[in-house]
Amino acid sequence: MRTIADIPERLNNGPAVAEIRGEIFMSKADFFALNDIQQNSNAKVFANPRNAAAGSLRQKDPAVTAARALRFFAYAAGEMSEWTVNSHHDYLSQLQSWGFTINPYSALTENIAAALRHYQTISAKRADLDYDIDGVVYKVDQLDYQQRLGQVSRSPRWAIAHKFPAEKAMTHILGIDIQVGRTGALTPVARLQPVTVGGVVVSNATLHNEDYIKDKDIRIGDLVQIQRAGDVIPQVLAVDKDARKDTRTEAFHYPDHCPSCGSPAIRPEGEAVRRCTGQLSCPAQLLERLKHFVSRDAFDIEGLGARIIEELHQDDMLNEPADIFHLKRYQAELTARDGWGETSVKNLLMAIDQRREIALERLIYGLGIRQIGQATSMLLARHFGSLEQLMATALAAKDETSEAWQSLIDIDQIGDSVARDIVQFFTDTHNQEALKRLRDVVHPVPPEAIASDSPVAGKTVVFTGTLTSMSRAEAKAKAELLGAKVAGSVSAKTDYVVIGADAGSKARKAESLGVTILDEDSWIRLSQS
Repeated sequence: MRTIADIPERLNNGPAVAEIRGEIFMSKADFFALNDIQQNSNAKVFANPRNAAAGSLRQKDPAVTAARALRFFAYAAGEMSEWTVNSHHDYLSQLQSWGFTINPYSALTENIAAALRHYQTISAKRADLDYDIDGVVYKVDQLDYQQRLGQVSRSPRWAIAHKFPAEKAMTHILGIDIQVGRTGALTPVARLQPVTVGGVVVSNATLHNEDYIKDKDIRIGDLVQIQRAGDVIPQVLAVDKDARKDTRTEAFHYPDHCPSCGSPAIRPEGEAVRRCTGQLSCPAQLLERLKHFVSRDAFDIEGLGARIIEELHQDDMLNEPADIFHLKRYQAELTARDGWGETSVKNLLMAIDQRREIALERLIYGLGIRQIGQATSMLLARHFGSLEQLMATALAAKDETSEAWQSLIDIDQIGDSVARDIVQFFTDTHNQEALKRLRDVVHPVPPEAIASDSPVAGKTVVFTGTLTSMSRAEAKAKAELLGAKVAGSVSAKTDYVVIGADAGSKARKAESLGVTILDEDSWIRLSQS
């Protein structure tokens, strides 16, 4: 990134620590010029500026990246050692004073109506811009309001995207394939007669699930309308049924067995998705789980991306997560591979060794348990403190009348459905064996106690009713910062129930169980003592 002219190497009168967030992109003019060069040298051309920018950043030779004319718009802040502004608008001006480029169409608006008018202005200018955009982002301007609103998982509550209507096109369905995901979901994908949509050639589109095909009566050979939703994911919108009189079509019969491993594919009652029952014995699921294991928010091993995972799996070097940490046994074979070499292999093995010690929440997320995302992985890591304790609880919770089951569903944001997926994963024999081998080579680190000396550290707290000085989400976040565990329901293991107005049944249950009940002021005094 040091090759990008829009990113200054030194800040003009900047703070000691400043994390600047933004987006690297390639202009349309530079994209077309690059593709001309690629074509003239018989190299692969890029499908769109987004892919060209991403591919340019992944180059090992910085001289190649420097020649690609990448740009950078700064638009947000991460960690800052000190703040000298109070609003996002003033922060953007500060970014400019430090030497960064910001989008010239950023604007401060007085109200929602003015924001919507600015959206229409940008929409009208979109076709003439020299870079691709798919919408506008609205942000709360005052930084103290942003801080109070906070965020959920990876998205802030103080910002929202307003996307432009997706571009559409007509084409024919040549066939329908079934893709098997890491959780066994069978997803139908339409193979299309290639068509250009929004400047990108589209040859595949999602059909979502079995019901989507049935409800729209989608057939092979149909003339269909497609769009790139959010200008990214192509999907089939509608079928031109009048065109069937001139075209031969064929109904698609959804498989009841996995096309990868042949295991029965079942559709649980109340769900739209049919799933392979093969689990880790299914090659397609196994490959996708390996890719997920090394993804950015899981183990994030530098040099071990999805393409390399596919190659090593195909060559029988990788068949489960633990195999990654035994790749050194193939060092000679890897070094001899085309495009690798001694240095790149040593760097890969070093990157793998650096991940033998891993944050517990990253490990849990990397396991690819159905319905367990980053936020829930952190909840589980904080609640159980070790993989062993999580596994022991899941095994005991197989009996849904047990205390272990109750303790699992008592965790905030974990209901019956999520709990059953956790139990199913850890009670599966294949998973147990794979986890045993993984635990021999990986050492998970539990989350640090945020405030072990606070009077509520380690205590289980339930908030109920309407609080006056803060929202329930704010109260939960502050309690967790003090080391407390926030649960969604009251049990005999609950230490405190904090009640606001209209507390209801949780307060009554706490009283019947003899759990300490605190009003909002008492909770604040206790947590601050």
